[in-house]
Amino acid sequence: MIDPNLDPNLQPEANDLPHRAQDAWSDASNRAEHAMEDGVRYARENPIVAVVGAIIAGIVIALLVSSRREPTVRERYIDGPLDDIHDHLSNLREQVGEKADKHFHKTVSAIERAIKQARKALS
Repeated sequence: MIDPNLDPNLQPEANDLPHRAQDAWSDASNRAEHAMEDGVRYARENPIVAVVGAIIAGIVIALLVSSRREPTVRERYIDGPLDDIHDHLSNLREQVGEKADKHFHKTVSAIERAIKQARKALS
């Protein structure tokens, strides 16, 4: 249904839109049908080329779609374990650092107390 408030100059074009859409759809359907017929005819005339082309297309699509790949020998047996060792050592370094900080602060406090006691004793 066409809007009655539409500009009168655009009214004829608006009325023609459904027919133009139908014509475009018919044209696209006909082109697709002819392309399909041409493809079938080519495959019948050149079966080896068609089969090889289909295999290549399948391989390309499989490679594009496949997101999973097996890790290489280097990734599996060298890089992976090295990354695990690195993570483990980083965690150990953090733990040792926390303990060292704790003991450092205790030691500093003990030294400060000893200095205060020494000053008291000398004064």
